[in-house]
Amino acid sequence: MKTICKDRRRQLDTSTSRNISAVAADIDKLLGLKTYEQLETLERQVKQKLNSNEAIDVDYWEDLLRNISVRKAKAKLRKVSQAIVSERLEAFRKKQEAEAAKVRKEMEAAMKDPQASDQGTEPKIPYDASLDPEPLLKLRPEDKNLESMEDKDFLKQLVCCHD
Repeated sequence: MKTICKDRRRQLDTSTSRNISAVAADIDKLLGLKTYEQLETLERQVKQKLNSNEAIDVDYWEDLLRNISVRKAKAKLRKVSQAIVSERLEAFRKKQEAEAAKVRKEMEAAMKDPQASDQGTEPKIPYDASLDPEPLLKLRPEDKNLESMEDKDFLKQLVCCHD
């Protein structure tokens, strides 16, 4: 977190941001979507380059090294954050499983003995054929395939046929 905060303050400093903006696009393109391990490898290579006696643009390589350390910090923070989210998600799943098992047991108990159910407030009504809708209100299977029409269209057809 300290590394990320220091980088953010450095970016907000107007005097250094002008120097960084010239090469920031190149560095962003170079670092891209590298993993933590790839960034570590690149960091070793950049340190070797800086320690060598070659003629190099030291400012560029130091800036690259600084950006690598910031990206590594962000990658590590992302891993920690993902681990926390995964643990919380797993705990939530276990809690849901426990609640589901409890409800399942209650439902099984209610199915075995309806009188022992906690929800015995409503009396169970036995099936009675006289409570069914009248058979004329039920659609026969062959009637379900018939074309349906609006009331207005039906009335027009009815009036036209009687004239």
